Amino acid sequence: MSWRVDGGYDTREQIAQRAAAAVARDWAGDVAGIVSRELDASLEAHAKAEATWQGLTDGDKLDRAFAALERDGILTRPHFLATQDEASEAMKGEMARAKSAGRQIIGWVYFTESDTHAAMTNKMMGLFASAPKPGDAASRVIIRKVIARLKAQGLSVDWPYEDLAYPINIIKLDWKKRRAVK
Repeated sequence: MSWRVDGGYDTREQIAQRAAAAVARDWAGDVAGIVSRELDASLEAHAKAEATWQGLTDGDKLDRAFAALERDGILTRPHFLATQDEASEAMKGEMARAKSAGRQIIGWVYFTESDTHAAMTNKMMGLFASAPKPGDAASRVIIRKVIARLKAQGLSVDWPYEDLAYPINIIKLDWKKRRAVK
C-alpha cells in the first residue's frame, strides 16, 4: 500500500479499494478498518517526508516535462494502467479521444503503474513513446522530443541503442512525488 501512496498518483479511495481487495483474500476481519488505519499512517508519513523536500524533486521535473510535451502536441499518460501491454492497447483509444476533441496530436508517451513502482525501487523508469504515423522515422522524432524535454528538466536519460524496441529510461531517479491527489 505504501508504494501507491509514495507513488503519488493514486487517490486515497483508489489505494483503499485495492488494499481492501488484497487484504480480504487473506483475512476475514475488519478489512475496512485495518486498511483505513494503515492508509492514514502511510499518508501521514508521506506528508511529513514531503514537507522536508527542498526545491524540485524528480517527480516535479517529470511533471514539468510532461506538461511541456502536452504543449508540444504529444499526449502524455503518467502511471497509465498496470502493464505495458494494457497501456499500449489503451493508448489507441486515448489518441482517438484526443483527436475527436480537436487536439493536434503528433505522438504519445506513457509510463505504467509498474514503471512507477520500479522508479521507487530501482531508481529507473521506462517510458514508452511513439508516433501515430506508421514508420520508424516519425517515432524517432517523438522519442527525441521526449528525451529533450526530460533532459531540459535535468533528468538523466538513456535510450538503449536508440532502438524503437527499447523504452526511454530515466536513470539515477530519486523518486519523490508530491501528492497532488488526496
